[in-house]
Amino acid sequence: MAWTKNQIEQHLRAAGLLGQIKNETLRYILAFPGVSEREVQEFLYKRFEELGLCRDEHPLIVAFGANTQHVHYYPPEDSLLLSPESLIMIDVWGRIAEESAPFADMTWVAWKGGAIPSEIQKVAKIVFQARDCAISFLKQELLKKRIPTGKGIDDVSRGVVADAGYGEMFPHTTGHPLGFSSVHGEGVSLGRKGDKQIELNVGYTIEPGVYLKDLFGVRSEVDFYVTDGLELVITTEVQREIEFLRQIKI
Repeated sequence: MAWTKNQIEQHLRAAGLLGQIKNETLRYILAFPGVSEREVQEFLYKRFEELGLCRDEHPLIVAFGANTQHVHYYPPEDSLLLSPESLIMIDVWGRIAEESAPFADMTWVAWKGGAIPSEIQKVAKIVFQARDCAISFLKQELLKKRIPTGKGIDDVSRGVVADAGYGEMFPHTTGHPLGFSSVHGEGVSLGRKGDKQIELNVGYTIEPGVYLKDLFGVRSEVDFYVTDGLELVITTEVQREIEFLRQIKI
């Protein structure tokens, strides 16, 4: 069912707050060099509460180093401490604490240390390209007055990853509809089984990822919806490159 104008506004507010929290969290990590994944997760929970964002039943994702290889990684009590050279992945989702407010969802990657290893840079470039190609495909279809299927969007992003030789390392769908009680909503998946057209005025994610066993993983996630006039609206910040912690001002 299409979101109302108020629900779209609620989603936009939640998306803005997630961007704010993401920036605050990166500054927090920079300020505490030996911080643990669990401590960063607890910082996120604190900021969610202070800013009036609700979560669903799943823990937020904070992963350092090799733990980024897991699609869904939830820090245990004895979680990893941040090392001097480390990849960081943060996946956060939340909704405004109002009735029937939909979720927003964002994944971001950052690097602590000196030069980013070439393989991480290579994989990140592929992931960002897969995301951007999916967005471009959406735009092109809408310009032709065609509403794409979830599978059509997935085929584009998955094709980019497969052509780069990492197809087996992209185990999940390209995206999903955003829900109300859970970040994963009902409706057309942006995956191989998403044969139906995406719905207008409903929020979706685009989040390709590549995960190398025992090494690292990179995922980039944005939210979008399509208006009645077939205009594509990206509602979250779009990451263009891995963020260097050393370039962030505390």
